[in-house]
Amino acid sequence: MVQFDNILEIRRNAFEAKVRLVVAYSDHPEMAAEVAELGSEHEEFEAAWDELNTLNDENDGAVTAFIEAFGMDLEDADDYRTVSAAFQDAYIGETSARDYAENLLDDTGQLDALGELAQYFDYDAYARDMLLGGDVTENEGFLFHSNW
Repeated sequence: MVQFDNILEIRRNAFEAKVRLVVAYSDHPEMAAEVAELGSEHEEFEAAWDELNTLNDENDGAVTAFIEAFGMDLEDADDYRTVSAAFQDAYIGETSARDYAENLLDDTGQLDALGELAQYFDYDAYARDMLLGGDVTENEGFLFHSNW
């Protein structure tokens, strides 16, 4: 499972190594701009990190499961914002595909025309088809739309 603390530590170590390199060559005229850029990049990263971490906490770790399920990269602040937006579009909830399938069909009334025969509908098969067809993805007890 992807651990946010580990990702942040790796990112900070890479950032600090970059800063050490820039500082080592700080007497070079072109490095002043690089130092300023690093400072703003770090602030942007920290803000994006905080937003994503808060979203993960508010959703009981679902963001971590989302990143793991879809193999997303977290290299810079833009990646964090992309993950945040994609998560909000894809997240269904802490539920099973079967429960989601049943709720979806009940909420949309798609089985109403069957009347009494609706009780024989195979929700498990429908949920399996949704998973195998790539409509939804399950991970760590969370369910996500696959096409966000």
